[in-house]
Amino acid sequence: MAAAVGSLTECSICMDDLSNPRSLPCHHTFCCECIANLRLSHTSVNVPCPLCRVPFSALAADLRTDIYAEELVRVSRDTRARELRESRMKDEVEAVTMQLKQTEDELLATKTDLEETKNACEEAVAEKHRLNTELAENRIQLTELENHSSQVEQQLESRLEQLDRNMTAAETREFCLHKQQRETLEQLKNAERRHEAAKIEVQTCRRAREDAEACKTKAKQSCHRLRQQLEQTERETSERLKDAERRQEEAKTGAETCQRAKNGIESSLTETKNSYRKLKQQQQQIQLENSKQTMMLEMELGESKKEVISLTEQLATERLKLVNQQDDYKKSHSEGLVNVYSRVE
Repeated sequence: MAAAVGSLTECSICMDDLSNPRSLPCHHTFCCECIANLRLSHTSVNVPCPLCRVPFSALAADLRTDIYAEELVRVSRDTRARELRESRMKDEVEAVTMQLKQTEDELLATKTDLEETKNACEEAVAEKHRLNTELAENRIQLTELENHSSQVEQQLESRLEQLDRNMTAAETREFCLHKQQRETLEQLKNAERRHEAAKIEVQTCRRAREDAEACKTKAKQSCHRLRQQLEQTERETSERLKDAERRQEEAKTGAETCQRAKNGIESSLTETKNSYRKLKQQQQQIQLENSKQTMMLEMELGESKKEVISLTEQLATERLKLVNQQDDYKKSHSEGLVNVYSRVE
């Protein structure tokens, strides 16, 4: 459409859009300035048309303004401007589409990060639950060991008291034997055997007491080591629990950050979609206006063509009349010459 209109609005002299178009008597249209320059380039009064070579003598300012050519020039300029606006609008729509695609990719990446953060948070919660379970089991074991240690201490103390009582009884018996030895010499051998037996029993009791004390010492050392190990295990478990809680807090913070980023991206995506929808509505409105203006221009162009055809027919009729007038003039001129010759004769 623009190319068809451009061929009708182009000046054949300057090869540019018509500016202040003026029509010659032969109905060819040129720029007013081009016609004035054409007259300046000719010294004679009659200047031939650049297309059909029909002479004309009127000044450029006195020639008739071609209203239809002016309208076609305006329509051509409006059409080019509209096409330029449509091209810019298409570029903006493509840019918005690319931005929308990029935003969707960012949203997908954010969703992936959020899922990974949720998985890490779930793992941290599971780790915390497992550590709590281990800590409870360790505390139960520590309680059982403490109970067992107290029972062993009680047993050792009771055994030690029994050995003390036995030792006291042995010492008493030894004292009685010494007393009997002093009282009677006759029962010396029996007393000596009993004395030896009592000494052996005393030594046995002393060894048993020493063994009991050594066993008690070992039991205390074992309980102390177990307590140290349990305290170390409890400290490590507490540190691991604190680490798990810290990782859980970091995971929560990361999840909140991702959620805020997701909300921002979703709001930006919504705004972008709204702007895209508005641009699309504007484009549809512009296309509708362009179609209406194109239909109007086609109608005006049809009317202009009809008028050009009518003017061409009128021009042919005028030329035929002019030829007939020339023939009549020639006939009348020849008849006048004949009359003159006849009079002269």
